[in-house]
Amino acid sequence: MLLKLSISALAILSAMVISMLALGTGINVVSRAVFTYPVPGVVDVGALGVVVAVFAALPEAEVEEAHVRMRLLTNVVSKRAAAAIRSISYLISSLILCFVIRACWIRALRSYESKEVLPTSLQVMIWPFRALIVLGFILLLIVFLRKLLISIKMVMVR
Repeated sequence: MLLKLSISALAILSAMVISMLALGTGINVVSRAVFTYPVPGVVDVGALGVVVAVFAALPEAEVEEAHVRMRLLTNVVSKRAAAAIRSISYLISSLILCFVIRACWIRALRSYESKEVLPTSLQVMIWPFRALIVLGFILLLIVFLRKLLISIKMVMVR
């Protein structure tokens, strides 16, 4: 329940960030057209927003299987063999994700400790954005591990 709630909260955050990016971009375009001057910081904050929107939505996309999948191999083998292939895939993906989470966590901590800000006049702290990326990856890892266990069970059933 908590996992589902956390994933849904991040998906809602992602949708809100995308909406804010669209609004900010629209205001920036109008400002350039009318005043021949862009809104300061919109592009820089937008770059961070895109990153957050993508990584916050990853766990939801995996749960809903709303991403591109290549089923060339799993469509031509038995259900048990397909489950074994998925198990290997989830295991490898989980191991790689552990390394990615560690690297992102270290970077987020350094960003927090150094009080890293965007190099613009807005002085936006970067560490919250990095922390959201780590949270998205951790939730994705939990989803992968859950699916790994399910696919292993499918391999074991005769």
